[in-house]
Amino acid sequence: MPDPQFAIVGAEAVAYAAVPQIVFRVAVTSAEPIRNLALQCQIQIEPVRRRYSEDEQRRLADLFGEPSRWGDTLKTLLWTHAPLTSGPFEGTTTVDVAVPCTFDFNVAVTKYIHGLDGGELPLRFLFSGSVFFTDAEDRLQITQLSWSSEATYRLPVDLWQRMMDLYYPNTAWLTLRRDVFDRLLHYKAEHGFATWETTVDALLKDAPPHPPAAPSPPQGGGEGLRNGVLSPSPPLAGEKVPEGRMRGLPLPLVESAGVPEDVPPHPPAAPSPPQGGGEGLRNGVLSPSPPPAGEKVPEGRMRGLPLPLVESDPRRGTV
Repeated sequence: MPDPQFAIVGAEAVAYAAVPQIVFRVAVTSAEPIRNLALQCQIQIEPVRRRYSEDEQRRLADLFGEPSRWGDTLKTLLWTHAPLTSGPFEGTTTVDVAVPCTFDFNVAVTKYIHGLDGGELPLRFLFSGSVFFTDAEDRLQITQLSWSSEATYRLPVDLWQRMMDLYYPNTAWLTLRRDVFDRLLHYKAEHGFATWETTVDALLKDAPPHPPAAPSPPQGGGEGLRNGVLSPSPPLAGEKVPEGRMRGLPLPLVESAGVPEDVPPHPPAAPSPPQGGGEGLRNGVLSPSPPPAGEKVPEGRMRGLPLPLVESDPRRGTV
C-alpha cells in the first residue's frame, strides 16, 4: 500500500492572474506506483515559530493584543484550503498548489502578514484525501491518506509584499459598512472631491496625530478630582491653614462665588449643653436637667425654668 511523503520545494507569485496568487511546488514521493492523488491541503500559519521586533509587536497588537498576553493569544491561523491532484507516477513528482491571496484587512491573515517587516512566514501544510493505486493483480484500489501526512515551509515575507505591490501598487483595501460608505460617498460628491484619498484627507485634516493625554492627578496637596468635581485636598501633616479658607482654594475663589461678605463662612454652631445644672436637649426638646448634688431649688419651681413658665401652663392649675 502506497504511503506518499510530501515536501514543499519552492513558491512563486503568479504575475498576471485575475487575483493575486502564490503557487507552492509540492514534491510527492512514493516507493510504490500511484495511479492518482485526489487530496485536500490545509495551509496554516504558525506565528509562534518566528521572532518579532518592537515595531512588529506594535502593529500586531490589533490581532494578538499586548505582547505580555502573547503566550495565550499567539495561536495558529488557518490560511486556506487548496486542492492537490496528480496523475500516475512512481518515485517522485512535483505538483503545483495555487493559493489565492486577498488584501482585505478584515482578514486576519492579511493583518498578520502586513504587520511583518520581513523575514519568513512559517507555514504548515496538512494533507488529506484519497490515494488510488493498483495491486499485484492490476486491480484498482483506493486508500485514505494518513493523518500524519504534512510538510512545513518558510515563505519569504518579501515575496508576499512584492506580489501585493504588483497587483495593488501603493494602495490598500479597506471595507466599510454600506451605510457608512453611502455617507462617505455623499460627502465626496457634495464637496466635489475627485478621489477617495482627497476625501479621507479632508476628513482627517483637523484630527490630532495622537489623542491628548489625560491630566495627571496632583502630587501632595492641592486640588483634586473627586467624582468629577474639583475639590480641595486635606492639608499635609504639619501644614498651617489660615482661618477662614480651605487648603488649595484661595479666598478670592470663595468670595467670587456670590457669597455676601457679611455672611459667616460657616453657620453658627448650636449652643453646647450647660455643664453641671441647666437645661439640656432630650429627644429634641428642651428639658430641665437635674440639679447637681448639694444645690437647693425653691419649692414650686424646677431648676432652670422660672416660675412664670410653670404658672402660665393652662393644663395645670394655679399654683
